[in-house]
Amino acid sequence: MYYLGAHNTDMHHVKSRGAFGSNDIWNLCPLSRRYHTEIHKLGTSTFAKKYPQFEKWLLDNGWVYNEQLNKWRHE
Repeated sequence: MYYLGAHNTDMHHVKSRGAFGSNDIWNLCPLSRRYHTEIHKLGTSTFAKKYPQFEKWLLDNGWVYNEQLNKWRHE
């Protein structure tokens, strides 16, 4: 299983629950509390650029990046 960080793992919703994101495995990424806080501060696109292993996780789980919109979407 993919996981960034060492302790206090949280499950991060790539598409938030408030935006009607699901609890499906492709929408949940385990992150340490530190990285989970950071992704909420930076946003998904900036976080993925900073951490290539997270970008790889997104791509491996069916997410596609739209450069014009600077957004990730699931296919």
